[in-house]
Amino acid sequence: MAFIPDPEHLGKIFAQAAAPAFFLGAVTGLVSILMGRLSSITDRLNAKGRAAREAPAGVDEKTETAWLVRRAILIHQAIWMTLSGGICTAFLLVISFAAGFFHLEHAYGAGLMFVLASGLVGAGLIRFTQEIRLALRELDPYRG
Repeated sequence: MAFIPDPEHLGKIFAQAAAPAFFLGAVTGLVSILMGRLSSITDRLNAKGRAAREAPAGVDEKTETAWLVRRAILIHQAIWMTLSGGICTAFLLVISFAAGFFHLEHAYGAGLMFVLASGLVGAGLIRFTQEIRLALRELDPYRG
């Protein structure tokens, strides 16, 4: 069949897919870290809710709860942005392989998709950085 690439061309296709595949692996690792942080924040919020129900009248925990909710929102946004970048990377892999397999030119589209994926993951990292800064404010009372 004329449309099936030779082994040398297939090897080139797989070599070009290596960078996005490693990028996708990094995305999954980052999402795992973010999910762990979101889980711990959610656990703390749940504990605060239980403590607020059991606390005597007049105890105000709204400030800390609002702070934890803000952290959870930042992590949630980071997860969605990072996952969106991962989805773009997965599509990039599929499209690049299909285009290479059928000898279609895909360099510009693949480059644009990689820029989009990198931008989304970068935006997720920015949100993660913002959440970390908020988390570090928790240590302010202990600083001298």
